[in-house]
Amino acid sequence: ATACLLLNAQFCISGRWSRPACDLELLVFAGNMATWEQQQASAAGTLLGVYSTPVTKDDVRRIIELGESLQERKDIYTYCADLYSWRYYGLTIPCILLTMTVSIMSAVWPDCEHEVVRKALISGSSALATMIVAALSLFKFQSKMDVFSRSANQIEGLISRCRFASKFDVDGHIKRDGAQQLITEVKRQMLEIRAHTPQVSMDMEAKGRTRHLQLLRQQDSASATCADAAEEGRSQVAKASGSTVPVSNDTGATIVPTDPAYNSMARAA
Repeated sequence: ATACLLLNAQFCISGRWSRPACDLELLVFAGNMATWEQQQASAAGTLLGVYSTPVTKDDVRRIIELGESLQERKDIYTYCADLYSWRYYGLTIPCILLTMTVSIMSAVWPDCEHEVVRKALISGSSALATMIVAALSLFKFQSKMDVFSRSANQIEGLISRCRFASKFDVDGHIKRDGAQQLITEVKRQMLEIRAHTPQVSMDMEAKGRTRHLQLLRQQDSASATCADAAEEGRSQVAKASGSTVPVSNDTGATIVPTDPAYNSMARAA
């Protein structure tokens, strides 16, 4: 555009074009430039309005609820992984022991002594080991254990993203479009995880939800214990400094000790 403007100006100066034609070209060019600048300013204003919109409380609530639902699904998958691991190892270890028993009995059993008993024990142990191997291959406990464990780890990553984003949304560091994009991305990845995970039976899902509730109660109990310990520590600091713990009088006003030693020790605690 600048080259065109300079070329038109050169033509006007040299007299190769008529002056009215040059003036008309310059007016058309100036009008086009003004229209382009208005379009760019309008587009920049629109983008600025979209990307500078602060996050709302509803977006934060949606992120927190999404993290809670992901935590529940993660606990269910963890329960399924633990259950299949117990079944897998509960069949694999006896199979190894039976195979070793067959090998040892075949090597150390005396010849021509209780031949029928020896054959019965070796045949029975071999048949039982074969049945266990067939059961492991049929029910695929190892593959299910690995899939549920991997899915639980992937969901843990999504939970971390939601917690991190919710904290920064509260502080105002992430805008609304970022929060909505995060929710969409997490939901998409969760659908992919569930698509590649075996179906969970109703009984296993119910037991997984029960474990989730137990873990929540344990977390609440641990939080209450930590709060009580912190309160007890502050009381001990106050007693050691010869001051009293902040209390409320009859009028509802809070009495706070002004001893510098108490304040410094309380901050340290």
